[in-house]
Amino acid sequence: INLPNGGIATFHVQGTVSASSIATSLVNTATVTAPTGVFDNVSTNNVSTVTNTVVRQGDLSITKTAST
Repeated sequence: INLPNGGIATFHVQGTVSASSIATSLVNTATVTAPTGVFDNVSTNNVSTVTNTVVRQGDLSITKTAST
């Protein structure tokens, strides 16, 4: 995407981790690069990394039937 100077873009990502996965975290890194001919005088803010903890959640239901 193309953003104006000072512009902001927000992306929301949702996914499912396999039940057999042993991962305890997911790491997401975003990087921006100035176009050819554009000087970026603050290049220290061009990368952002976020680490999210994997939260395991069960989907369990029980049905109980009384015997007569």
